[in-house]
Amino acid sequence: MPRWTERPLVAVPLLLACAALAVLPNLGATSLWDDDEGRNAGCTREMIEADSWIVPTFNWELRTAKPIMLYWLMRPSFAAFGETEFAARLPSAVAFVGMVLAVYGLGRGMFGGSTGLFAGLITCSSMGLVYLGRAAITDAPLILFVTLYFWAFWEGSKGGRRWWFVPCSIASGLAMLTKGPVGLVLPAAAVGLYLLWSRQLLKLLDWRMLWGVLAWVLVAVPWYVFVSTETKGEWPMAFFFNENVGRAAEAMEGHRGVPVLYEIAVICVLFAPWSGFLGVSVWRGIRSREPEARASGSHALAVGSRLLLCWFAVYFLVCSVAATKLPHYIAPVYPALALLTARLLTRWAAGEITLPKWVIPAGLIGFAVTGVVMTVGLVIGGGAIPIGTSQTRTFPGLENWAWVGLFPVASAAAGWWYTRKGNRPAVVGVLIAGTVAFVVTLSAFVAQEVDKQKAVKVLVEQSGARALDREVRIASLDYSQPSVTFYTARRVERLHTPEAAAEFLSFDIESYLFVPEPLWVEHLSGKVPRGRIATKRYDFYRNCVILVVTNRGEIGR
Repeated sequence: MPRWTERPLVAVPLLLACAALAVLPNLGATSLWDDDEGRNAGCTREMIEADSWIVPTFNWELRTAKPIMLYWLMRPSFAAFGETEFAARLPSAVAFVGMVLAVYGLGRGMFGGSTGLFAGLITCSSMGLVYLGRAAITDAPLILFVTLYFWAFWEGSKGGRRWWFVPCSIASGLAMLTKGPVGLVLPAAAVGLYLLWSRQLLKLLDWRMLWGVLAWVLVAVPWYVFVSTETKGEWPMAFFFNENVGRAAEAMEGHRGVPVLYEIAVICVLFAPWSGFLGVSVWRGIRSREPEARASGSHALAVGSRLLLCWFAVYFLVCSVAATKLPHYIAPVYPALALLTARLLTRWAAGEITLPKWVIPAGLIGFAVTGVVMTVGLVIGGGAIPIGTSQTRTFPGLENWAWVGLFPVASAAAGWWYTRKGNRPAVVGVLIAGTVAFVVTLSAFVAQEVDKQKAVKVLVEQSGARALDREVRIASLDYSQPSVTFYTARRVERLHTPEAAAEFLSFDIESYLFVPEPLWVEHLSGKVPRGRIATKRYDFYRNCVILVVTNRGEIGR
């Protein structure tokens, strides 16, 4: 590999530039995505309004879905940039940049600078991780803290050292504040499995472990105590039993999937276009047995791969067993997969290993397939090729971005050409360059075409429902998008019957009702004297036109 790949003074600025390019362009260009972004941003705004750092609420009701960390991170962002989409997503973007650097540091410590650099670049160009880095949700901070946990363990335990207890505990405590028990249990289980596999489990019988426990308690426990006290035990009961035990035992909100197959499919899609190398990367990691590694002088390779495999195995097993399935649950394994993939490719590029003849062509085919599928998907998604029924959602304008799929296709073609020439480092280089361009364009620009088919922000702006200078009531009937609460900056009453909606509009207070047009036409049109349509817009979430009906101008008649 080129010598510059081993130099931190070159690698770190390059990674910073690529990571920023992946998540910062047009970060606030799209309105909030429901459900999670709308709830998280709305919760932060309400905590600021209530001047509370302890009790999270959404729509002025206790929010028990997530712990406090993301709201803490959003507060200074809101203070600096206002209550905007950019400010809501900035903490995740910063966490993504930190994650890329942490992956580099871990890879450099395990396998050398070249592997760390390419693992960081793979992280920058993984579709799933870039999406999480551009979303106002908890996953990017969680993955950052998990990666820091494993980095601290690796550096702190290398060569028989034992200073890892405290930094690992701090990282685990921060993860606990970000997403709950998974931030403690899963990383600890992965390290425990690694120590058991390496016959080093007795390392845990160290008095310095007490310092680690103390550090974890000081970081993670105080907020849980305060929120338990403030809510009289309601928050912890709902969070631990409903959001953790309940989701593990029973599929909630219809989020089901076939165990193992679901996780494999998610990883293949969201780790694209690098998925074609995953099977071989994991297999080579398994085959890196310690005795063989000692014989070849690559002891760190075997031990490092072993830790990454334990990281992957624990998360994969737990996500497979859990009844509730969501694509981002498995996301904390992506840094481990990026490191395994980078290690395979850098060793191959440096001529250290010989792979079966089919491996590199299979990976290149994976790149090409990713590009072709994306091109076809954008053409169909834009409606240029009619498929399905009248109820099928389309996003006019997506077809204009179909050329984005050429990036991975061109990378695959160039990689094949360099493979034939025997220039292995160039193969890795063109794959990285094409993938970064592909993911950056897709995330920064293509998403805006989908945003044009969302309704909430435009409805609020055009209807005048966000009128902070006067008393206004907001309600919804059969339309429960959380971002309505954020954009109107008011509590949204959830109505359940047309009669309740008619009564809502009859009051002598300026009121706004968000309701699907078919429901209004069938049950309320012409039956609400004080109701007039202030504005309307198609919303792809419901695949119909949404109305904002108001009594403004009708009060007093």
